[in-house]
Amino acid sequence: RSSDLGKEEFLSTYCLHFEATIAGNLVELIPNGSKIPVTPDRVKDYVRHYAVQVMVDSVKGELSNLREGLKSIINSDQLQGLTAEDFQLLLSGGASNVSVQRLKTVITFNNAHGCTKETFDLFKSGFGTSWPS
Repeated sequence: RSSDLGKEEFLSTYCLHFEATIAGNLVELIPNGSKIPVTPDRVKDYVRHYAVQVMVDSVKGELSNLREGLKSIINSDQLQGLTAEDFQLLLSGGASNVSVQRLKTVITFNNAHGCTKETFDLFKSGFGTSWPS
């Protein structure tokens, strides 16, 4: 464990600064990060900044497009009150397989958000079979 190493041994073993290579680009995780060594006391800060860079900052465009696509088919008011876990289950379908046939029997669409017919048809086509009108 890094906490078992002395500061000098840690620095010589890991030789990290608050920068990382993300998608082939060297990125400073904090201002002047290339000049700030990661010490045993700051490992958690480094990991937190690295995780944010990889999972949020480096994919802002993709996340924005996902958000806009979702908003184009679902009224944002309907997403209010959802927890992160609820949203993950909605997107992933949970731990078990979802029966598309069963899903079709319990869901109706009213297009309250007013998406175009093309967008709505594209959404429905993702289920691989025709959807009742």
